[in-house]
Amino acid sequence: RNQPVSCVPDHRRNLLRARSPPHYHPLLDKTFVKCSEEDIKNIPTPKTLIKRLYHIDASSINALQALASVNGERRTKIEAFSAYVWKKMVDSIESGYKTCKMGWLVDGRGRLETVTSSYIGNVLSVAVGEATVENLD
Repeated sequence: RNQPVSCVPDHRRNLLRARSPPHYHPLLDKTFVKCSEEDIKNIPTPKTLIKRLYHIDASSINALQALASVNGERRTKIEAFSAYVWKKMVDSIESGYKTCKMGWLVDGRGRLETVTSSYIGNVLSVAVGEATVENLD
């Protein structure tokens, strides 16, 4: 594009060391399932996995946020939207399920002071929540 580079790209991966030394918590066994490539290929996806991509306009998100904020306790937009999706998901599952687990991708870029705007790469984490169907209903 015949323009000078606006900054020097930063490729240092040591900025994002998750834990040093590494730390393992037993709750990870409940969050993630160890499986082989063969297991993944044979997952019965129609009833096990639902993956969606949505576009929601700002006015709808603002309305959800207002509904979720009660007794002077303001909820974030992502909290309000996640609660709404989680409740709708519970409404659609078959009876007999006692718990419901949901995961969210978290963009960590804005949360890390050491990462500069010139950092090249993703700064993602996964947050997982689990609740009883009764509590979500």
